[in-house]
Amino acid sequence: AIVACSGCGNSDFDAVKSYKNFLEDAKPSLQTMNRVREELMQVDSADDMLKKFRDELLPEVKKLSALAAEQETPEVKKLAKIHETLQSVLKKYSDSTEALVKELDAAKQDEDRERALVNWGEDDEKFGSGMASLVRDLERYLEQLRKG
Repeated sequence: AIVACSGCGNSDFDAVKSYKNFLEDAKPSLQTMNRVREELMQVDSADDMLKKFRDELLPEVKKLSALAAEQETPEVKKLAKIHETLQSVLKKYSDSTEALVKELDAAKQDEDRERALVNWGEDDEKFGSGMASLVRDLERYLEQLRKG
């Protein structure tokens, strides 16, 4: 009876295993997105910047946001909250990056571009801190599971 029950009853571990697959699927887009965000700091020309945002960052952000939206929300309450926050953070970042690309495309003057970049930069900071917070929450949750 003990052996038969040793694996049962812990929906947290099953949810984590399932969620790990999602995280592994998301990893390439997240890594590419972070690389492009870093590269953007080195870009000098406004045209090169627009191209990098439009052709490299935006597609990865959209892919990541769609992946999170398609992922079934875990049934375990804490993991569900983490995932819903992730979906929200990615959606806001995707919307912000898409709006930036449109503004940069339409901008006729450097001041317009700079204003758009400053606004997006604030959203980028929120995204960065939101993701860092999510990672900490997920690590805390996993640590609690390990300790039982």
